[in-house]
Amino acid sequence: MKQHRPVVRVVPNELSFNTAQSWKDIYGVRKGRPTFIKSDFYDGGNFADQASPIVSERDLAKHSEMRKFLATAFSDRSLREQESLITKVIDRFIDQVGRRGVSKEEIDMTMWSNLLTFDIKENWTIVSTNPLAASLGATNFDSPWTFSPERWLGANNLDQLEASQPFSLGPRFCLGRGLAWLELRLTLAKLHYQYDMELVDEDVDWHHDVAMHLLWDKPKLMMRVVLRDD
Repeated sequence: MKQHRPVVRVVPNELSFNTAQSWKDIYGVRKGRPTFIKSDFYDGGNFADQASPIVSERDLAKHSEMRKFLATAFSDRSLREQESLITKVIDRFIDQVGRRGVSKEEIDMTMWSNLLTFDIKENWTIVSTNPLAASLGATNFDSPWTFSPERWLGANNLDQLEASQPFSLGPRFCLGRGLAWLELRLTLAKLHYQYDMELVDEDVDWHHDVAMHLLWDKPKLMMRVVLRDD
């Protein structure tokens, strides 16, 4: 979509968007308007006959019921109560990274981050927002391909920050969002506090060497890790 306009007709009855507004229109809760139903594309995510995981359940009532059963475990209160348990797992991860850093061996951070994460109808027009195109669209972000974390800090009149929705939006937003942020903040803070890290393979192109199937298939992130002197 980098070479096209904000909306692309990918097949005769399917439109793909890359705008901030499309997140709200398609995935958001709109008073007095019905919620968009997921397309039959998500039927491919079923793991058993006539049984769907929460991510691919298309029936709104069933999805709401499934989410209600799981919501308590992912609430802010529950996550605060579980933070000590999560921290123990992260500390073991930090320790394992450090041990391999001392031995000078290269570390596959992709594998280790995966281990950490898992430890812890035909005439209708189908619409969706393409997360990658929205997050890297020049109409939404100034120099979108440039690593510029400061764009998320303070006042920013150059970027449409709402165009980036990695956890989706609305009643189907990722239930594990709070857990993901907690895990990410604690892990990165502890990792960078204790170690200096060097990227081994600088030729890895993270925008082209990845694939999205049911889960994100990513290349190895090989690092050299050294305990910080200070």
